[in-house]
Amino acid sequence: MALASGVHGGALRRDSISPSTDPLTQLTDNATLLFAWQLVGGAPSQDFLHSMCANFSGISGTWAAEGLNTALIRSVIDSADGAPPDPAAAASNATFYSSEIFTTQILNVAPGNTAFLKSMCSTMNAELLSSATLNATRVQTAVCDAAGFPVPSSIPAGGSPETEIQIAQDASNLYGWEAVGISNSTAFLSLYCKQFSTLGANLGKQGLYAAEIQQIFCNHASSPITPAEGKQQIIYYSTSIFIQILVSISEDEGYLGTLCSGLNTTAMNNIGLDGQRVSSSACGSSSSK
Repeated sequence: MALASGVHGGALRRDSISPSTDPLTQLTDNATLLFAWQLVGGAPSQDFLHSMCANFSGISGTWAAEGLNTALIRSVIDSADGAPPDPAAAASNATFYSSEIFTTQILNVAPGNTAFLKSMCSTMNAELLSSATLNATRVQTAVCDAAGFPVPSSIPAGGSPETEIQIAQDASNLYGWEAVGISNSTAFLSLYCKQFSTLGANLGKQGLYAAEIQQIFCNHASSPITPAEGKQQIIYYSTSIFIQILVSISEDEGYLGTLCSGLNTTAMNNIGLDGQRVSSSACGSSSSK
């Protein structure tokens, strides 16, 4: 699938992905598209979408400084401007883009390590990937193709409701820290905080925890975030989501041992994760290179 032009006025499909072969650019583009579709799906009204579209140059500065691709955000807002917000579509998009993001991450956390990919292919569980709000077929096919192995037969797995809850909390915080960059106006942020039960209703319909997002807006109602603060939190919660998924997608006895012997801290840092935190959280002190 190819990414649409990403320029003002161009229609952007909901299944567009980054065409870049550079992993960090892929992740930046697809993470931006995930955020953008959540943003338009969570808008309180069509008028709000139209206002974002008309005033985009005035609200995008922090996003650009945080490293998000503002041309893609603009394209999504423009594409959605002619219809009411659609939180159900946004939730579907979240699964799509989250799967693309995790796929790129897992293919690049142990570069050149074919044994790692073979192990991931054989031990990842489709039911557990789905429980982690991912498209299991997409992830397994990409990893197994890279390893040169067929996708294994699905094995029943238990899963954990706590994992799903934690991923949703981390995803909500990630969205909140990205969304609060929409304005440096304390008046706007204060209004959004006070009227969040109305303005944020469509976020809850996407499976996001509105209370987590509201708290971020309210905490910054009188002190807008700086780009450096926003970027730090984006890395933190992106890493949190990756860790939660990584440790929950297999019940194979040898999974964590193989995983931890293959993870490469430098490679993880190079794709926008906190590599040391991944290694420490997933593997403890015996972790990666």
